[in-house]
Amino acid sequence: MVDCGVVFYDKEEPKNVYQIMSEQGGNLARIRVWVDPYWKGPEGELNHYSSLSDAKKSIQQAKTYNMKVLLDFHYSDTWADPGAQIIPKSWRSLLDDTEQLAKKLYDYTDQVLAELVLENLSPDYVQIGNEIDREILLPWDDSGYPIDWQRNAMLLNAAIKAARKPENGQPQIIIHLAKASSAMNWFFDAKNAGLIDFDIIGLSYYAQWSALNIEQFGDMIKRLKKSYAKDVMIVETALPWTEQWNDNLHNILATMPKGYRPATPENQAFWLLHLKKEAQKQRALGIVYWEPAWVSNNCSASGFKQNKGSAWENATFFDFDNRLIENGGVKFLSP
Repeated sequence: MVDCGVVFYDKEEPKNVYQIMSEQGGNLARIRVWVDPYWKGPEGELNHYSSLSDAKKSIQQAKTYNMKVLLDFHYSDTWADPGAQIIPKSWRSLLDDTEQLAKKLYDYTDQVLAELVLENLSPDYVQIGNEIDREILLPWDDSGYPIDWQRNAMLLNAAIKAARKPENGQPQIIIHLAKASSAMNWFFDAKNAGLIDFDIIGLSYYAQWSALNIEQFGDMIKRLKKSYAKDVMIVETALPWTEQWNDNLHNILATMPKGYRPATPENQAFWLLHLKKEAQKQRALGIVYWEPAWVSNNCSASGFKQNKGSAWENATFFDFDNRLIENGGVKFLSP
């Protein structure tokens, strides 16, 4: 967005968006990395946003403004989530050789972290996969269910082993699921398969897609902590501040939970502060908002083909003129 000319404002003053978040109380930046991504620019040129070289720029920005860093390995060339865990194109020849694929995963994770250590850009936390409710590293047409736990655990453990190397900065290891409602069973199966060497259970929590209200979600945090002796972090959450849109790209978040309607900045803040209170009650490690700065712009977003704009501008912390909404969701970042 910065390359596309987007400017963010705080009280009418143009500012670096990392500076804005830090000044508001934000102390952690979550940054994704894809293996070999490509994005089409406004003139059809190829860019490599979310590559390692691009992630380094973001990590440096976060560190400049005194934020810790969570590096989110998607282990894909594009978005990895419950609907897709697509193996990188350059790794496809290893699909039927789990041992060699595990070695590739180890080497890649090791190489990324070693580079970051060398450049004083070590992350404090590392996600081994992104919303890995299904099996990882699969063809685009594979459902990922049922999970082959022998294969899945071997792959995930290989990546964890690389991240655990003392010379790779010793980050805290996160295993991240999208659906809290099924997390108990998932981690039970994972534990039985030998996936135990991690520090934090990461969860997404979007009211639009969750059957759990905030208190029920808090109870799930409590159960997971007790059952698996792991800390819990909410690594993705969001709520709209308006039902309007500022471009022609369809907005993904369109509904509000009961008790928080209509979509307004005040209700966005009210919901997030409620979630924060419950997370603190259950002693979760923290909450990461995704994505507070994806405002409308004139460039295409990867995964959205030729559609220009943002699918999230109604759920950011900025109004349609890219000005920070002081009475909106950003209030939850305050100590």
